[in-house]
Amino acid sequence: MSPDSASLGTPMLAARFAQARAQVVAQLQPLGQARLLQIKTPLSQAPTVEPDNKTSFKLEQLYRLLKCDLVSVVHLDDALPGHILICDEDVLASSEAVCNLVASLLAGHPIYGDVLLCRDEQFQ
Repeated sequence: MSPDSASLGTPMLAARFAQARAQVVAQLQPLGQARLLQIKTPLSQAPTVEPDNKTSFKLEQLYRLLKCDLVSVVHLDDALPGHILICDEDVLASSEAVCNLVASLLAGHPIYGDVLLCRDEQFQ
């Protein structure tokens, strides 16, 4: 769900959010491969990731990539239709709970930790 001017406080803030989101989406083009959106890596250097089986990401690979034991999925219907973020479900319980600004702009709400951006059919 995309934030609106009521949830962001003012129309100007909502417009700035939309502009920032559009800039992130533009930097992610083309969206051919999955990308690991890491907190400490600039978006322009976000590594591409391929499923181990060349088709879809399995839990074991996601646990390794995100260094976690449980994942959650955020659908990006507003920002990037047909794409998802796969996140560490328990990141807020760790001392490494840092807001991922790129992922948060795409999702429209705070997302913490490193995340995987991929097409929804790449996770089954």
